[in-house]
Amino acid sequence: MAVADAEGVDALTMRRLAAELGSSPMSLYRHLPGGKDDLIDLMLDAVLGEHDLSGLPSGDPAADLSRLAQERRAAALRHPWSITPPARPTLGPHGMRRLDTALSVFGTDNTLTPEYRGWAIGVVDAYVIGAVSQELAEHNEQLRTGLDDEQWQHAVAPYVSRVLKAGNYPHLAAYITEAPRRDIDADFRRGVDAVVQSVLQGQAIQPDRP
Repeated sequence: MAVADAEGVDALTMRRLAAELGSSPMSLYRHLPGGKDDLIDLMLDAVLGEHDLSGLPSGDPAADLSRLAQERRAAALRHPWSITPPARPTLGPHGMRRLDTALSVFGTDNTLTPEYRGWAIGVVDAYVIGAVSQELAEHNEQLRTGLDDEQWQHAVAPYVSRVLKAGNYPHLAAYITEAPRRDIDADFRRGVDAVVQSVLQGQAIQPDRP
């Protein structure tokens, strides 16, 4: 995980891991028959194990869903390689505990089907993945160009000013000139609150089942 955090998951190979551990690649395969695929599964489960689930469920589904989202964002920012979800569920003990806890926050309301609960958790997680991916993309762009946000804005300011003065993009001009500087943490919380309220108010869209 330290290698992946510092250099990206592509830098992690069984040979590299063996060198880091002072071992041989073949000895690692005795513990990880599936090689790097098994290793990444375990790494993803370890990231989920960093989520603080203490006190959940609290009896307040909105607060609990928001907290689950915050925990996932925090872990993803610590481990950027982990935000791309696997095609299949993470079935390690931490992943299963996290999902079981998430499903429990809706309480004992029998009108909420397991299908609906799973859908609601998936919607919240999808927002987190999208928001954090965008956040990390901006960070990666800074690494690629060597320019932080302020430097990039200064570099493109003459071009943007010329385009906006032409008057073809009035809504964009108002946004750029009048909108306050973004607060990424506050924006994330607002987005989570909106998504959580939507899924909790959307109980009526549950599919009918015999």
